Amino acid sequence: MSDEVSAQPVNAEEQLDSLASDPSISTTENIKSSVTTNGINDDATTQEHISTTETMETEVALGDSVQPVNESEASNGAGEDVSSSTKTGEEAETVAAEEDAESSGKPKRSAEVERLWALVDKNRQDFASWTQLIMVVEKEGVLEGLKEVYDEFLLYYPFCYGYWKKLADFVASNQGNEAAYQVYEEAVVAVGLSIDVWAAFLELYIATEKPSEEIRALFERAINTCGLEFKSDRIWDMYIDWEVKNNQLLNITQIYRRLLAIPTKNYTIHYENAKEHVEKHELWEILSPEDMKALRVRANASLTSNTEGEGEEEDKDAPPGTAGDEVTTTAVDTTAEDDVDSDPQTMSEVVKKAAKDLLLADFELLATHNEKEVKLRWAFEEAIKRPYFHSKPLDSTQLKNWRRYLEFEMANGGEDRAIFLFERCVIACAQYEEFWLKYTTYLESLSRHTDVRNVYTRACRQHLPYKASIHITWAFYEERQGNFDEALAVISNIEMQTTDNMCVLNHKLNLLRRHGDDLNDLFTSYIDKKELNADCVKLLTSKYSRYLLKIKGDADKAGEVLKDAITKNPLHEPFYTQLLDVEYQRQPLDEDKVLAVFELVNASSLSSEIKQKFYSRRYEFIDDLGSDVTRLYSLYQELEENMSAASKDKKRAHSATPSDKTVDAKKAKTSMYTNNGTAAAGAYSSQSYHQQQQAANYGSSGQDWNSYYQQQGMDYSQYGAYGQQGYYQQGYGGYTGYDYNTGYY
Repeated sequence: MSDEVSAQPVNAEEQLDSLASDPSISTTENIKSSVTTNGINDDATTQEHISTTETMETEVALGDSVQPVNESEASNGAGEDVSSSTKTGEEAETVAAEEDAESSGKPKRSAEVERLWALVDKNRQDFASWTQLIMVVEKEGVLEGLKEVYDEFLLYYPFCYGYWKKLADFVASNQGNEAAYQVYEEAVVAVGLSIDVWAAFLELYIATEKPSEEIRALFERAINTCGLEFKSDRIWDMYIDWEVKNNQLLNITQIYRRLLAIPTKNYTIHYENAKEHVEKHELWEILSPEDMKALRVRANASLTSNTEGEGEEEDKDAPPGTAGDEVTTTAVDTTAEDDVDSDPQTMSEVVKKAAKDLLLADFELLATHNEKEVKLRWAFEEAIKRPYFHSKPLDSTQLKNWRRYLEFEMANGGEDRAIFLFERCVIACAQYEEFWLKYTTYLESLSRHTDVRNVYTRACRQHLPYKASIHITWAFYEERQGNFDEALAVISNIEMQTTDNMCVLNHKLNLLRRHGDDLNDLFTSYIDKKELNADCVKLLTSKYSRYLLKIKGDADKAGEVLKDAITKNPLHEPFYTQLLDVEYQRQPLDEDKVLAVFELVNASSLSSEIKQKFYSRRYEFIDDLGSDVTRLYSLYQELEENMSAASKDKKRAHSATPSDKTVDAKKAKTSMYTNNGTAAAGAYSSQSYHQQQQAANYGSSGQDWNSYYQQQGMDYSQYGAYGQQGYYQQGYGGYTGYDYNTGYY
């Protein structure tokens, strides 16, 4: 078998990755258990820089960067921060902190610890403050205080496997090994893909001389959880070495059978070791009686087949019953089934050799197939420079590699390997919602709904607690599954985290509406909410009026809501336009109420340019739907006068001197943006009426819903064409025959 792949050079980055590897998960059952309990240049100079950077990142992932190596480092590092806070009045602060701690039953805290706790309480995603807090608490050496910090920190950053190891070591030195076992049990649930955590757990088990059955069971748990990891060789080697020390040759054979079928980095070494294991031991020492019998049957059949073939060749030259035929017959250890069931040590040398060759051929077949699988994945694995969690963002090259690797495994690797790789991916990419969403989409395609929900829980509760879009997607999922209460709980949770996110408020309102709830009280509470910014309030007011008109069928109240909003925002043109549309929607049409809206516009402080647009619409309305020709003719004359005045203004602007043009341009610019940032076009320009409607009905300050959502960090266009021409025509009936280019019917 070729050593081509394994012979590739290993660079410094790869060595660092192997030291700081945060491996993957394994079987479906272990994934499910882990998820449920949680209910993320070649030149020398450049290479040196990369290696240094990776080393620093590895230290953070391991937790080593928060512990000074010596006293001088402590004094030059975080120790200065601690000492700088030791100023006048610290004693009083310390006393107060101790009194609070005593009254609450929590461990006593120093003033510096209190200060750092205040920082992380304010922002749980402040990774730097967390590490500084851990460093200070570790320096103080108080077990209760350390456990308090670690319990909270690891709740938000469970993938930081180095901190789990540090906590276990600290607990073991203060409370004993049994307490450390419990820490590791929590660790392998939180970050079960970490080779380092499992290795430390196993080393502790072995060092404390646990019974062999318990140690073997723990090894099996480790293999079943992270054994599919490409760099899981360390765990497999530990398992084999431990069985060798215990002289359990049969178990070693079974381990090699499993290992040779898994693509790992050191696959060629494992194959060579497996061959050596077979060659240096007798078959009955390394195989179970059942396997020994099956192999002996295969060996006898193989020898018999070979002998018959040789006999046919010999028949051409020698008569039957010659010495050659007798030798061939006696060389084969096969007569009846009893011979196969007899003591394996009575086998002839020929049969033993044939049997061992068959076993080696089996191993070679596994290794050959495995080599192909390794080659398919080698480039992907080499491109993973940071397989562990880190608060720093990944570069685009690594993100692209993860995307391509996931697509490959989903298409070629099978269900278990794809899920396993997803679990590896969400460790390194825990702060990228695209990978969590890709994971849930894949699981949903497999109809594994329990796992889908568990992945959403981990993503939203631990790693992305402030990301609105993934919460909204989760709520959509629960609603599609018929779980209204769960969907409402999900969206309400993110609402508490992001009080003024319009995407969240909009989704909650629509969720409740689809459920059949009355939204009047919720709309009014949102609109009156002081924490919401002005844009959110305007959007909600527009949405509330639309809800009253279209869902409740209450045009009067819909108009009242808009009139009240106009009194508070008299320069907000979209409210006037939407109010006009409310009156257009009345059945039967009330001409006086429509004209009353135009009078409201005329009496407002809106700019002349905006009013001109409404004057045009007023004439069009009377012309198309009015009953009084006298009023129509009067409006026609007024419209002609306005058009003539506008034409003269335009000519005057063209004939003005350059300096005058500059002044006029400044005036025009000021006029265009006097109304809350809404740009007003000329009364008879080519601006489409739909553009006015879009801003009026679904946006504020010239924004539509989709653009506002994009500012919120989410493209919401997939959930409905809010503010688009098609929706307007469906929702309000449109204006038949209206030319959106000229502004006329």
